[in-house]
Amino acid sequence: QLQTLDPGAVWASNAPGVYASDLKALLNGARVVQDESSQTVSNRGSTQVVTPYDAQSTNVQDILTMISFYRFSGGAEYVGLSQNQLRHMEISDTIRLNHAVLIGHLDVAAGGLRLNDQQITPAGQQTLVRLFLPVDRRPAAAPAQTREDLERNPSLNSTDNN
Repeated sequence: QLQTLDPGAVWASNAPGVYASDLKALLNGARVVQDESSQTVSNRGSTQVVTPYDAQSTNVQDILTMISFYRFSGGAEYVGLSQNQLRHMEISDTIRLNHAVLIGHLDVAAGGLRLNDQQITPAGQQTLVRLFLPVDRRPAAAPAQTREDLERNPSLNSTDNN
């Protein structure tokens, strides 16, 4: 489920329901369905269901997202379409290169169209954006030692460099 980030709002990566490993599941609409009647040792009564890609969709934000993460979603095997004409828009590798990608739309026109010196007013218009944000993937710092930790293990408090 895609969500709206309101102007001035702060996004937190540690918020409930935010998981970095869920991108493919988000792209494929995958979800786990519990089914106690089919419980076996291997599936424990659950099955993963993947939503088929809708090649007839006209939702431009969904189309841009799938074009952007074509390989990450499973490529032609999942989408059922070739990527030849739009290959230059593929950005799946940016995730592995320590970048987050924010895809959204603006309520502002990016440009206009004139024909014979007259402004053409479109029936509808959207400005889509892809923002690439660098991510610093440092390991989490060790928690600060408590007084009890230091009392149990005095070597933790040692400042000797011998």
